[in-house]
Amino acid sequence: MANFTPSAIDGLRSGRLPDPQTPGLLLECLPSGKKIFRYTRRVPASKRIHKETLGSWPAYRIVEAREWAQAINAKIDRGIDPVVARETEAKAAMTVAEAHAIYMAAVRAGMHKNRQRLLKPRSIFDKECVWKRDFGPKLGSTALADVTADQLWDLVLEKGDPDGGNAPCRANRLAGEIKVFFRFCCLRKGSRAIGLPADPSASLSGYYFAQKPRTRFLTEEEIGWYLVALASERRMHRRALLLLLLTGARKSEVIDARGYEYSDGCWTIPAERSKNSEPLLLPLSPWGRSIFAVNTDWIFPSDRKSDGPQSEGWYEILDRIQGKMEKSMGRSIEKFRPHDLRRTFRSNTKRLKIDRDVAEALLHHKKAGLDEIYDQYDLCDEKAEALAKWENYLIGLAWEKGVTEALEVPEAALEPFLADVAAPGPRSSEAA
Repeated sequence: MANFTPSAIDGLRSGRLPDPQTPGLLLECLPSGKKIFRYTRRVPASKRIHKETLGSWPAYRIVEAREWAQAINAKIDRGIDPVVARETEAKAAMTVAEAHAIYMAAVRAGMHKNRQRLLKPRSIFDKECVWKRDFGPKLGSTALADVTADQLWDLVLEKGDPDGGNAPCRANRLAGEIKVFFRFCCLRKGSRAIGLPADPSASLSGYYFAQKPRTRFLTEEEIGWYLVALASERRMHRRALLLLLLTGARKSEVIDARGYEYSDGCWTIPAERSKNSEPLLLPLSPWGRSIFAVNTDWIFPSDRKSDGPQSEGWYEILDRIQGKMEKSMGRSIEKFRPHDLRRTFRSNTKRLKIDRDVAEALLHHKKAGLDEIYDQYDLCDEKAEALAKWENYLIGLAWEKGVTEALEVPEAALEPFLADVAAPGPRSSEAA
Protein backbone atom coordinates (compact mmCIF):
# COMPACT_ATOMS: atom_id res chain seq x y z
CA MET A 1 0.00 0.00 0.00
CA ALA A 2 1.36 3.40 -0.95
CA ASN A 3 2.59 5.66 1.78
CA PHE A 4 0.43 8.66 2.72
CA THR A 5 3.21 11.23 2.34
CA PRO A 6 3.57 14.61 0.62
CA SER A 7 5.58 13.09 -2.19
CA ALA A 8 2.98 10.33 -2.71
CA ILE A 9 0.21 12.89 -2.77
CA ASP A 10 2.09 15.09 -5.24
CA GLY A 11 2.63 12.06 -7.47
CA LEU A 12 -1.06 11.09 -7.49
CA ARG A 13 -2.56 11.80 -10.92
CA SER A 14 -5.96 10.13 -10.60
CA GLY A 15 -8.08 8.00 -8.28
CA ARG A 16 -7.84 7.82 -4.52
CA LEU A 17 -5.02 7.42 -2.04
CA PRO A 18 -6.13 5.95 1.34
CA ASP A 19 -4.23 6.66 4.54
CA PRO A 20 -3.08 3.29 5.99
CA GLN A 21 -2.58 4.93 9.36
CA THR A 22 -6.07 6.51 9.75
CA PRO A 23 -9.21 4.46 8.93
CA GLY A 24 -11.62 6.30 6.65
CA LEU A 25 -9.21 9.03 5.55
CA LEU A 26 -8.28 9.26 1.88
CA LEU A 27 -7.19 11.78 -0.68
CA GLU A 28 -9.01 11.97 -4.00
CA CYS A 29 -7.57 13.42 -7.18
CA LEU A 30 -10.29 15.09 -9.26
CA PRO A 31 -10.20 15.16 -13.11
CA SER A 32 -9.22 18.81 -12.84
CA GLY A 33 -6.11 17.80 -10.91
CA LYS A 34 -7.37 19.24 -7.63
CA LYS A 35 -6.71 16.96 -4.63
CA ILE A 36 -9.30 16.74 -1.81
CA PHE A 37 -9.15 15.15 1.65
CA ARG A 38 -12.23 13.01 2.21
CA TYR A 39 -13.57 10.67 4.86
CA THR A 40 -15.56 7.50 4.06
CA ARG A 41 -16.38 4.80 6.60
CA ARG A 42 -19.32 2.57 7.51
CA VAL A 43 -21.05 3.41 10.81
CA PRO A 44 -21.53 0.06 12.60
CA ALA A 45 -24.54 1.12 14.64
CA SER A 46 -26.55 2.23 11.61
CA LYS A 47 -24.77 0.40 8.75
CA ARG A 48 -24.72 3.77 7.02
CA ILE A 49 -21.70 4.96 5.03
CA HIS A 50 -20.57 8.20 6.61
CA LYS A 51 -18.95 10.63 4.19
CA GLU A 52 -17.38 14.02 4.78
CA THR A 53 -15.06 16.39 2.97
CA LEU A 54 -12.38 18.42 4.70
CA GLY A 55 -10.78 20.50 1.97
CA SER A 56 -7.98 20.56 -0.57
CA TRP A 57 -4.30 19.72 -0.42
CA PRO A 58 -2.03 21.55 0.36
CA ALA A 59 -4.38 24.08 2.04
CA TYR A 60 -4.81 21.34 4.65
CA ARG A 61 -1.71 19.42 5.71
CA ILE A 62 -1.61 15.67 6.34
CA VAL A 63 -1.40 16.13 10.10
CA GLU A 64 -4.51 18.32 10.07
CA ALA A 65 -6.41 15.82 7.93
CA ARG A 66 -5.48 13.00 10.31
CA GLU A 67 -6.61 14.95 13.37
CA TRP A 68 -9.92 15.69 11.66
CA ALA A 69 -10.45 12.03 10.68
CA GLN A 70 -9.38 10.74 14.11
CA ALA A 71 -12.04 12.91 15.77
CA ILE A 72 -14.69 11.31 13.54
CA ASN A 73 -13.29 7.83 14.25
CA ALA A 74 -13.46 8.47 17.99
CA LYS A 75 -17.24 8.88 17.69
CA ILE A 76 -17.76 5.96 15.35
CA ASP A 77 -15.67 3.65 17.54
CA ARG A 78 -17.99 4.51 20.46
CA GLY A 79 -21.02 3.63 18.34
CA ILE A 80 -21.99 7.26 17.76
CA ASP A 81 -23.25 8.32 14.36
CA PRO A 82 -21.38 11.59 13.56
CA VAL A 83 -24.40 13.02 11.74
CA VAL A 84 -26.66 12.41 14.74
CA ALA A 85 -23.99 13.76 17.07
CA ARG A 86 -23.60 16.90 15.01
CA GLU A 87 -27.36 17.47 14.95
CA THR A 88 -27.51 16.95 18.71
CA GLU A 89 -24.69 19.40 19.28
CA ALA A 90 -26.33 21.96 17.01
CA LYS A 91 -29.63 21.63 18.84
CA ALA A 92 -27.87 21.94 22.20
CA ALA A 93 -26.29 25.20 21.02
CA MET A 94 -29.49 26.54 19.38
CA THR A 95 -30.78 29.76 20.89
CA VAL A 96 -34.41 30.55 21.54
CA ALA A 97 -34.26 33.14 18.75
CA GLU A 98 -32.99 30.55 16.25
CA ALA A 99 -35.69 28.10 17.27
CA HIS A 100 -38.33 30.82 17.05
CA ALA A 101 -37.26 31.60 13.47
CA ILE A 102 -37.83 27.93 12.57
CA TYR A 103 -41.18 28.04 14.39
CA MET A 104 -42.37 31.15 12.55
CA ALA A 105 -41.38 29.63 9.19
CA ALA A 106 -43.55 26.64 10.08
CA VAL A 107 -46.38 28.95 11.20
CA ARG A 108 -46.35 30.78 7.86
CA ALA A 109 -46.43 27.42 6.07
CA GLY A 110 -49.29 26.21 8.29
CA MET A 111 -47.16 23.35 9.64
CA HIS A 112 -46.59 24.45 13.26
CA LYS A 113 -48.95 21.77 14.61
CA ASN A 114 -49.45 18.08 13.94
CA ARG A 115 -51.97 18.96 11.22
CA GLN A 116 -51.77 21.61 8.55
CA ARG A 117 -53.51 24.79 9.66
CA LEU A 118 -53.02 28.03 7.76
CA LEU A 119 -53.36 31.06 9.99
CA LYS A 120 -54.72 34.44 8.98
CA PRO A 121 -52.17 37.26 8.52
CA ARG A 122 -53.51 38.96 11.64
CA SER A 123 -52.86 35.86 13.78
CA ILE A 124 -49.31 35.62 12.44
CA PHE A 125 -48.82 39.33 13.12
CA ASP A 126 -50.01 38.84 16.72
CA LYS A 127 -47.48 36.03 17.23
CA GLU A 128 -44.70 38.26 15.93
CA CYS A 129 -45.79 41.05 18.27
CA VAL A 130 -45.70 38.76 21.31
CA TRP A 131 -42.17 37.70 20.33
CA LYS A 132 -40.84 41.20 19.67
CA ARG A 133 -42.52 42.81 22.66
CA ASP A 134 -42.57 40.24 25.46
CA PHE A 135 -40.61 37.08 24.70
CA GLY A 136 -37.64 37.71 22.41
CA PRO A 137 -35.99 40.62 24.25
CA LYS A 138 -35.77 38.59 27.47
CA LEU A 139 -34.89 35.07 26.27
CA GLY A 140 -33.91 35.35 22.60
CA SER A 141 -30.17 34.86 23.21
CA THR A 142 -30.64 32.04 25.76
CA ALA A 143 -29.82 28.48 24.69
CA LEU A 144 -33.12 26.74 23.99
CA ALA A 145 -32.14 23.71 26.08
CA ASP A 146 -31.30 25.95 29.07
CA VAL A 147 -34.69 27.66 29.37
CA THR A 148 -36.40 26.84 32.68
CA ALA A 149 -40.00 26.90 33.82
CA ASP A 150 -39.09 29.59 36.37
CA GLN A 151 -37.85 31.91 33.61
CA LEU A 152 -41.08 31.47 31.68
CA TRP A 153 -43.24 32.03 34.74
CA ASP A 154 -41.28 35.21 35.52
CA LEU A 155 -42.12 36.54 32.06
CA VAL A 156 -45.83 35.80 32.46
CA LEU A 157 -46.11 37.09 36.04
CA GLU A 158 -44.30 40.30 35.14
CA LYS A 159 -46.61 40.87 32.19
CA GLY A 160 -49.69 40.29 34.34
CA ASP A 161 -48.56 42.46 37.26
CA PRO A 162 -51.23 45.16 37.66
CA ASP A 163 -48.82 47.34 39.65
CA GLY A 164 -46.57 47.44 36.60
CA GLY A 165 -49.36 48.74 34.41
CA ASN A 166 -49.73 45.50 32.47
CA ALA A 167 -52.87 43.59 31.59
CA PRO A 168 -53.86 40.09 32.73
CA CYS A 169 -55.26 39.20 29.30
CA ARG A 170 -51.92 40.00 27.64
CA ALA A 171 -50.16 37.83 30.21
CA ASN A 172 -52.50 34.95 29.46
CA ARG A 173 -51.92 35.39 25.73
CA LEU A 174 -48.16 35.40 26.31
CA ALA A 175 -48.42 32.15 28.30
CA GLY A 176 -50.53 30.56 25.58
CA GLU A 177 -48.11 31.54 22.82
CA ILE A 178 -45.10 30.31 24.82
CA LYS A 179 -46.80 26.94 25.28
CA VAL A 180 -47.51 26.59 21.55
CA PHE A 181 -43.90 27.52 20.72
CA PHE A 182 -42.33 25.00 23.11
CA ARG A 183 -44.70 22.23 22.05
CA PHE A 184 -43.44 22.83 18.53
CA CYS A 185 -39.84 22.69 19.78
CA CYS A 186 -40.49 19.30 21.35
CA LEU A 187 -41.62 17.76 18.05
CA ARG A 188 -39.31 14.96 16.90
CA LYS A 189 -40.80 14.19 13.49
CA GLY A 190 -40.80 16.15 10.28
CA SER A 191 -38.32 18.32 8.45
CA ARG A 192 -38.79 21.17 10.92
CA ALA A 193 -38.44 19.05 14.06
CA ILE A 194 -36.19 20.44 16.78
CA GLY A 195 -36.59 17.62 19.28
CA LEU A 196 -36.27 19.49 22.57
CA PRO A 197 -36.09 16.72 25.24
CA ALA A 198 -38.40 18.37 27.79
CA ASP A 199 -41.05 21.10 27.65
CA PRO A 200 -40.28 23.88 30.19
CA SER A 201 -43.66 25.49 29.52
CA ALA A 202 -45.71 22.47 30.63
CA SER A 203 -46.79 24.11 33.89
CA LEU A 204 -47.84 27.42 32.32
CA SER A 205 -51.53 28.25 32.00
CA GLY A 206 -53.11 30.56 29.48
CA TYR A 207 -55.89 31.15 32.02
CA TYR A 208 -53.75 31.89 35.08
CA PHE A 209 -54.96 35.46 35.50
CA ALA A 210 -58.64 36.08 35.99
CA GLN A 211 -60.03 38.12 33.13
CA LYS A 212 -63.16 40.23 33.11
CA PRO A 213 -64.72 41.08 29.75
CA ARG A 214 -64.21 44.72 28.81
CA THR A 215 -67.39 46.78 28.94
CA ARG A 216 -65.96 50.20 28.07
CA PHE A 217 -67.87 52.25 25.52
CA LEU A 218 -68.06 55.97 24.84
CA THR A 219 -71.03 57.91 26.19
CA GLU A 220 -72.83 60.44 24.00
CA GLU A 221 -70.84 63.25 25.63
CA GLU A 222 -67.58 61.38 25.06
CA ILE A 223 -68.43 60.67 21.42
CA GLY A 224 -68.91 64.38 20.81
CA TRP A 225 -65.55 65.30 22.33
CA TYR A 226 -63.95 62.34 20.54
CA LEU A 227 -65.04 63.88 17.24
CA VAL A 228 -63.65 67.25 18.32
CA ALA A 229 -60.30 65.64 19.20
CA LEU A 230 -60.22 63.81 15.85
CA ALA A 231 -60.67 67.08 13.99
CA SER A 232 -57.11 68.18 14.86
CA GLU A 233 -55.45 64.85 13.99
CA ARG A 234 -53.57 64.01 10.79
CA ARG A 235 -55.97 63.29 7.95
CA MET A 236 -55.10 59.60 7.59
CA HIS A 237 -55.36 58.99 11.34
CA ARG A 238 -58.62 60.92 11.49
CA ARG A 239 -60.20 59.01 8.62
CA ALA A 240 -59.19 55.59 9.97
CA LEU A 241 -60.51 56.28 13.45
CA LEU A 242 -63.70 57.71 11.97
CA LEU A 243 -64.23 54.55 9.92
CA LEU A 244 -63.83 52.48 13.08
CA LEU A 245 -66.63 54.43 14.70
CA LEU A 246 -68.85 54.68 11.60
CA THR A 247 -68.85 50.93 10.85
CA GLY A 248 -68.10 49.19 14.14
CA ALA A 249 -65.55 47.08 12.25
CA ARG A 250 -62.54 45.56 13.97
CA LYS A 251 -59.29 47.51 14.02
CA SER A 252 -57.45 45.06 11.75
CA GLU A 253 -60.35 45.05 9.28
CA VAL A 254 -60.20 48.84 9.02
CA ILE A 255 -56.44 49.40 9.05
CA ASP A 256 -55.78 46.73 6.40
CA ALA A 257 -58.56 47.93 4.07
CA ARG A 258 -57.65 48.10 0.37
CA GLY A 259 -59.14 49.98 -2.54
CA TYR A 260 -60.40 46.94 -4.42
CA GLU A 261 -62.62 46.02 -1.45
CA TYR A 262 -64.83 49.06 -2.16
CA SER A 263 -67.32 49.16 -5.03
CA ASP A 264 -70.64 50.92 -5.72
CA GLY A 265 -70.92 52.37 -2.23
CA CYS A 266 -70.25 49.03 -0.51
CA TRP A 267 -67.20 47.93 1.43
CA THR A 268 -66.70 44.14 1.38
CA ILE A 269 -64.33 42.81 4.00
CA PRO A 270 -63.02 39.57 2.41
CA ALA A 271 -63.21 36.23 4.18
CA GLU A 272 -59.45 35.98 4.61
CA ARG A 273 -59.48 39.19 6.67
CA SER A 274 -62.57 38.59 8.77
CA LYS A 275 -62.58 36.88 12.13
CA ASN A 276 -65.24 34.32 11.26
CA SER A 277 -63.72 33.57 7.82
CA GLU A 278 -66.78 34.81 5.92
CA PRO A 279 -67.03 37.99 3.81
CA LEU A 280 -68.89 40.97 5.25
CA LEU A 281 -70.67 43.51 3.03
CA LEU A 282 -71.20 46.97 4.52
CA PRO A 283 -73.39 49.35 2.46
CA LEU A 284 -71.86 52.67 3.48
CA SER A 285 -73.53 56.06 3.77
CA PRO A 286 -72.01 59.28 2.29
CA TRP A 287 -69.52 59.99 5.07
CA GLY A 288 -68.24 56.41 5.09
CA ARG A 289 -68.05 56.33 1.28
CA SER A 290 -65.98 59.50 1.24
CA ILE A 291 -63.28 57.82 3.33
CA PHE A 292 -62.71 55.29 0.54
CA ALA A 293 -62.27 58.05 -2.07
CA VAL A 294 -58.50 57.64 -2.38
CA ASN A 295 -56.12 56.83 -5.23
CA THR A 296 -53.92 54.41 -3.29
CA ASP A 297 -54.02 50.63 -3.03
CA TRP A 298 -54.12 50.78 0.76
CA ILE A 299 -56.82 53.05 2.16
CA PHE A 300 -54.52 53.93 5.05
CA PRO A 301 -51.01 53.51 3.58
CA SER A 302 -47.94 53.35 5.78
CA ASP A 303 -45.72 56.44 5.91
CA ARG A 304 -42.73 54.15 6.57
CA LYS A 305 -43.13 51.25 4.16
CA SER A 306 -43.45 51.60 0.40
CA ASP A 307 -46.20 48.98 0.29
CA GLY A 308 -48.41 48.24 3.25
CA PRO A 309 -50.92 49.74 5.69
CA GLN A 310 -50.23 52.00 8.65
CA SER A 311 -50.25 49.13 11.15
CA GLU A 312 -48.44 50.73 14.10
CA GLY A 313 -48.94 53.64 16.45
CA TRP A 314 -52.73 53.51 16.83
CA TYR A 315 -52.73 53.01 20.59
CA GLU A 316 -50.47 56.02 21.02
CA ILE A 317 -52.77 58.06 18.79
CA LEU A 318 -55.79 57.08 20.90
CA ASP A 319 -53.88 58.04 24.06
CA ARG A 320 -53.26 61.47 22.53
CA ILE A 321 -56.92 61.80 21.55
CA GLN A 322 -58.00 60.84 25.06
CA GLY A 323 -55.71 63.54 26.45
CA LYS A 324 -57.40 66.13 24.22
CA MET A 325 -60.83 64.90 25.31
CA GLU A 326 -59.93 65.15 28.99
CA LYS A 327 -58.62 68.68 28.50
CA SER A 328 -61.85 69.73 26.75
CA MET A 329 -64.05 68.00 29.33
CA GLY A 330 -62.09 69.25 32.32
CA ARG A 331 -61.83 65.81 33.90
CA SER A 332 -60.23 62.42 33.43
CA ILE A 333 -62.05 59.60 31.68
CA GLU A 334 -61.58 55.85 31.59
CA LYS A 335 -59.02 54.65 29.07
CA PHE A 336 -60.45 53.32 25.82
CA ARG A 337 -59.06 51.25 22.98
CA PRO A 338 -60.00 50.61 19.31
CA HIS A 339 -62.32 47.72 20.15
CA ASP A 340 -64.22 49.97 22.55
CA LEU A 341 -65.34 52.00 19.53
CA ARG A 342 -66.91 48.80 18.17
CA ARG A 343 -68.68 48.37 21.51
CA THR A 344 -69.80 52.01 21.32
CA PHE A 345 -71.41 51.34 17.95
CA ARG A 346 -73.24 48.25 19.23
CA SER A 347 -74.35 49.96 22.44
CA ASN A 348 -76.10 52.70 20.47
CA THR A 349 -78.15 50.44 18.21
CA LYS A 350 -80.91 50.25 20.84
CA ARG A 351 -81.01 54.05 21.05
CA LEU A 352 -81.48 54.23 17.27
CA LYS A 353 -84.15 51.48 17.19
CA ILE A 354 -81.95 49.21 15.07
CA ASP A 355 -83.12 45.60 15.03
CA ARG A 356 -80.93 43.21 17.02
CA ASP A 357 -80.38 40.83 14.10
CA VAL A 358 -79.26 43.75 11.93
CA ALA A 359 -76.90 45.02 14.63
CA GLU A 360 -75.36 41.56 15.01
CA ALA A 361 -75.04 41.22 11.23
CA LEU A 362 -73.17 44.54 11.05
CA LEU A 363 -70.75 43.30 13.72
CA HIS A 364 -70.39 40.08 11.70
CA HIS A 365 -71.30 37.86 14.61
CA LYS A 366 -72.25 34.35 13.52
CA LYS A 367 -75.85 33.27 13.84
CA ALA A 368 -76.64 30.71 16.50
CA GLY A 369 -78.09 27.24 16.13
CA LEU A 370 -80.31 26.45 13.17
CA ASP A 371 -80.44 30.11 12.12
CA GLU A 372 -76.92 29.71 10.78
CA ILE A 373 -78.16 26.99 8.41
CA TYR A 374 -81.64 28.12 7.47
CA ASP A 375 -81.60 31.92 7.64
CA GLN A 376 -79.54 33.00 4.61
CA TYR A 377 -81.09 36.44 4.08
CA ASP A 378 -78.26 38.98 3.72
CA LEU A 379 -80.05 41.96 5.37
CA CYS A 380 -78.31 44.29 2.90
CA ASP A 381 -81.10 46.90 2.81
CA GLU A 382 -81.55 46.75 6.58
CA LYS A 383 -77.80 47.18 7.13
CA ALA A 384 -77.74 50.19 4.81
CA GLU A 385 -80.61 51.80 6.76
CA ALA A 386 -78.92 51.08 10.10
CA LEU A 387 -75.56 52.52 9.03
CA ALA A 388 -77.34 55.60 7.70
CA LYS A 389 -79.07 56.13 11.06
CA TRP A 390 -75.80 55.76 12.96
CA GLU A 391 -73.91 58.05 10.58
CA ASN A 392 -76.63 60.71 10.80
CA TYR A 393 -76.49 60.50 14.60
CA LEU A 394 -72.71 61.06 14.57
CA ILE A 395 -73.01 63.94 12.10
CA GLY A 396 -75.50 65.54 14.49
CA LEU A 397 -72.95 65.37 17.30
CA ALA A 398 -70.22 66.77 15.03
CA TRP A 399 -72.60 69.56 13.94
CA GLU A 400 -73.30 70.47 17.57
CA LYS A 401 -69.53 70.69 18.20
CA GLY A 402 -68.89 72.69 15.03
CA VAL A 403 -66.40 70.24 13.50
CA THR A 404 -68.23 68.89 10.45
CA GLU A 405 -65.99 70.83 8.05
CA ALA A 406 -62.79 69.72 9.79
CA LEU A 407 -64.04 66.12 9.72
CA GLU A 408 -64.84 66.42 6.00
CA VAL A 409 -68.51 65.50 6.30
CA PRO A 410 -69.91 65.56 2.73
CA GLU A 411 -72.32 68.40 1.93
CA ALA A 412 -75.03 65.94 0.91
CA ALA A 413 -75.00 64.47 4.40
CA LEU A 414 -75.31 67.96 5.94
CA GLU A 415 -78.47 69.01 4.09
CA PRO A 416 -80.89 68.23 6.98
CA PHE A 417 -78.76 70.34 9.32
CA LEU A 418 -78.25 73.21 6.88
CA ALA A 419 -82.02 73.42 6.51
CA ASP A 420 -82.25 74.26 10.20
CA VAL A 421 -79.67 77.05 10.16
CA ALA A 422 -82.34 79.71 10.05
CA ALA A 423 -84.20 78.25 13.02
CA PRO A 424 -84.01 80.26 16.31
CA GLY A 425 -81.01 79.42 18.47
CA PRO A 426 -78.05 78.26 16.38
CA ARG A 427 -77.11 74.66 17.04
CA SER A 428 -73.37 75.04 16.52
CA SER A 429 -70.59 77.43 15.84
CA GLU A 430 -70.89 76.46 12.17
CA ALA A 431 -74.57 77.30 12.20
CA ALA A 432 -73.77 80.56 13.93
